[in-house]
Amino acid sequence: MYSVLNEDPGKNTVTGSGFDRMEFPAHDRADVFARYREMEKKHAESERRYKRLFETAPLAVFFSDPDGRIQDCNRYFADILGFDNPGELLNLKIYDFFASPPEGRAFIQELIVNTGTAKYGKKMGEWKLRDAQGGIIPVLVSLELKTGASGQPEELRGHLEDISEYRELETHLANNQKLETMGYLSGTIAHDFNNVLSTIIGYCSLIQENNALDPELSSDVDRIFNTAQKASDLIRQLLSFSRGGGEENEPCIPVRETLNEIDYILRRLVRREIGLHFNLYPEELYISLNRSRFEQMVINLIRNAQDAIEGPGFIEVKSSLYRGGDDRRGPEYGDWLELSVRDSGAGIPREKLDEIWKPFYTTKESGRGTGLGLYSIRRTLSQAGGHIFVESGEGRGTVFTLYLPLRNGADFLCLPRSN
Repeated sequence: MYSVLNEDPGKNTVTGSGFDRMEFPAHDRADVFARYREMEKKHAESERRYKRLFETAPLAVFFSDPDGRIQDCNRYFADILGFDNPGELLNLKIYDFFASPPEGRAFIQELIVNTGTAKYGKKMGEWKLRDAQGGIIPVLVSLELKTGASGQPEELRGHLEDISEYRELETHLANNQKLETMGYLSGTIAHDFNNVLSTIIGYCSLIQENNALDPELSSDVDRIFNTAQKASDLIRQLLSFSRGGGEENEPCIPVRETLNEIDYILRRLVRREIGLHFNLYPEELYISLNRSRFEQMVINLIRNAQDAIEGPGFIEVKSSLYRGGDDRRGPEYGDWLELSVRDSGAGIPREKLDEIWKPFYTTKESGRGTGLGLYSIRRTLSQAGGHIFVESGEGRGTVFTLYLPLRNGADFLCLPRSN
């Protein structure tokens, strides 16, 4: 600031920053004060512009002493670390927010050593920080070191950019490349697998021609034959997947009849100590979908439910008619099949509910799952105009509810097979 000294009645003296003691006649005093006020105004405006730039910068910015104690930071820096107010971070050490504090200290120490007695030093790299909620945040950092006249470290200035979205995109790209590779592999093995199935189906046909076959054994052969046919349908799905196309939907699938047909298989998939209960809508409901894909969706959900249960428990499969506009979560308009699979398992943590739909995401141990089950279910439903929802919580079990648009049961294509 500046001051006026009345040392001489005919003169005034102004001292302060920017002046080396300037003397001027008294009649110029008003002009000097006007200039002084103008300079103060410009200085205040400059500070406001700087603060605005500092607070609204698209980068996280912090200043700290050489020991890493934060002296100032902007709002974006506080947001990245999960704090409501930048003031909460003052005097905290930047080291405390590193996922690996020793690595952070080594990064900063290397900058100090390399800078030496130079006026400025700079180092760029990638940090992994831990936010207030314990999450890991990857950031790109540009760190500057300012030294004093004697070459001693004086201040650290950091500019950070949150690259979480970039890392997520990299993961998606890697998953897409995996899917592309799987598509290629599925196409190459499908034909060989089909040859094996053709042999199984052929021998089943020969056995079925034996009229003297025991009825119980004949029933088992029929199941082998039907299962091999379903495997053949899966082969067609693999080929369709490798070509990038979708399977042809059957115009009308009877839901109750289809679930009753795979009841035998499902009960043998589930461990004995787990009760499998079917609560099906009393009337037949019809949907348009590839039958094998529909069966596979139900099987995947039941297998996931079984894997979530340790020891005894239960799984309930329930079908019902859902009309758009009911006071429940679901589609807003039209008539839908509502099919739910509920289990008494350990449940899914709230923070993982968005992760389960991603390709290759799995909580199962190695060798017990590919992480593609829920991803493929959601993809199939999306192609068929359907939806899927999940409700879960740790220790509360899980309910997956899917919706598929209904076909009119009076449609000629929806008549029972006996007709």
